[in-house]
Amino acid sequence: MTNSETEQLIEQNNQLREQLTKENERYYSDLLVYTRIRGFFLNEQQLEEQLLQILQDMLDAQNDGVSAADYYGHQPQQLAEQLLDTFPKASNYTLVKWAGYIFGLSSFYTLLSQFSDATNQLRVGSFVLNGLLTILFIVCVFLIIQKSIYQRLIQNKIILYTVCSLLIGGLLVGVIGSQIFLPSFITISVSNRFMVTLIGLFLVVITVYYRNHWTKQRAILVAIGPFLYFSALCGLLIRTASLQELMNSLPGKTLLVAGNIICLIWFYIRFFAAAKKE
Repeated sequence: MTNSETEQLIEQNNQLREQLTKENERYYSDLLVYTRIRGFFLNEQQLEEQLLQILQDMLDAQNDGVSAADYYGHQPQQLAEQLLDTFPKASNYTLVKWAGYIFGLSSFYTLLSQFSDATNQLRVGSFVLNGLLTILFIVCVFLIIQKSIYQRLIQNKIILYTVCSLLIGGLLVGVIGSQIFLPSFITISVSNRFMVTLIGLFLVVITVYYRNHWTKQRAILVAIGPFLYFSALCGLLIRTASLQELMNSLPGKTLLVAGNIICLIWFYIRFFAAAKKE
């Protein structure tokens, strides 16, 4: 099954959930989130098919006047675990592959933050450190969400999402700050022309990507766009001779961090607004 077909399953699930009563919707939503997080490394298509089947059975029971708790039992976590046990365990290859994806995204973000380094040094050590920290943070966020569904580590969902957002935001700000304020280790020196060329190539690539994917991915592109272009713009300004002294001073560095924080806030506002709308 293609990604498009899997997305159709998810969309069908979203539409059918609107027919649930408030009580049944709460029961199913907790089951859904828990199963998707615990089954993150499993076959997505098969998992979504099973979740959709559970939803359809729940709707049939609801039409007969039977609640979800009475139909599936009052231990939904056990139901989720039984469902997950029917799938083969994720292979080491799958785990390594996803770790590689996360490490790659972290490296991309680290590269953006290094655009603001006027010394024209690629900090190899930062790529490794930030990659490992990102994997650790994502695992922590997943565990917090998972533990908060049935074990009620954090009962209020608004507080839960706020905590997760702060953790992720803290990671992103920490990555930026580490590039600007912490001493470097394991570095590769490159020329100013190389960095300007790299930033220019980056701008061309993301602009072409925006043009080709604007219709389908508009919400996420609007959310992340300011950060991408701000990072590239700062990289060019900091390599402009007349602005180098200002950009390398404490006020200049503070301005860089503040600008990235504003872009991060914008990302959260747009991202959660789009998620709420869907």
